[in-house]
Amino acid sequence: MPDITEALTPDGVLFVQHHLRTDAPVDGGPSGDRYRFASNELLRACLGLTVLHYAERTEIRDGGRNAVAEIVARNSSGHRQSYPEVEWG
Repeated sequence: MPDITEALTPDGVLFVQHHLRTDAPVDGGPSGDRYRFASNELLRACLGLTVLHYAERTEIRDGGRNAVAEIVARNSSGHRQSYPEVEWG
């Protein structure tokens, strides 16, 4: 992840969704934990970025259960920043 985050241009946006380690039975992804993120591992890898969204969850996709971690983060700095407007409803 360091190579990826360092390659972002100023104000560049990173989106990652990847498999997560879990005790729950899952149908997809790598067979072992070696290629799955541990809890909060993806978030810690992006602490130098401005995190706009982070989630860890199980989901049903194509009839199978998966555990995923996802992040949306921007390469920005400073005390005042703009954030995307989210419509609720």
